[in-house]
Amino acid sequence: MIPRLRPLRNEKGFTLTEAMVVVSIIGLMVGLSYSGYSSWIRRERVRSAAYELAATLKQARFQAIEKHTSHTVEPDNSTGTYYLLIDPPPYFGETPDDNNTVKFVNLSESHPGVELSEVQAVSFGVKGTPRYPSVAEENNKTIFKNEKGFNCSVQVMRMGEVDVVCQDPSGVEVVDE
Repeated sequence: MIPRLRPLRNEKGFTLTEAMVVVSIIGLMVGLSYSGYSSWIRRERVRSAAYELAATLKQARFQAIEKHTSHTVEPDNSTGTYYLLIDPPPYFGETPDDNNTVKFVNLSESHPGVELSEVQAVSFGVKGTPRYPSVAEENNKTIFKNEKGFNCSVQVMRMGEVDVVCQDPSGVEVVDE
């Protein structure tokens, strides 16, 4: 019989040092991924607001054709809202009422952190072509942006097509993924 020189030890499990290293690595990975995730969320809020306005413009165009009456999308920079109006008030800038409001969007509620920087109202006639303003102008855009400089512009073309272009803070166009 051979005598044992040391007592049996339970060698299952991890040491405290090993557990602390693993927790530190996980914490570091979460911290790094959160900064990327939060900037992605801010960018996607701007993109989402722009595409929502583009969808509203398309809705206005199709409803103008379908119902044989003019429809207008009128953004308001001061309140961060926009309206889709049927047979809008005779003068742009008048307060819409419930009788002619088809859709109302408040950006601060639906897309926090997104603001309108340039605003352009667009009215579609019964044939679905824009009537106001002259869409031949280069500045016929509504621009959404966030505090980091990411922006998306929504523009109505001559025949009523709607175009959305997004740019990062350096001015480079960002292609949809």
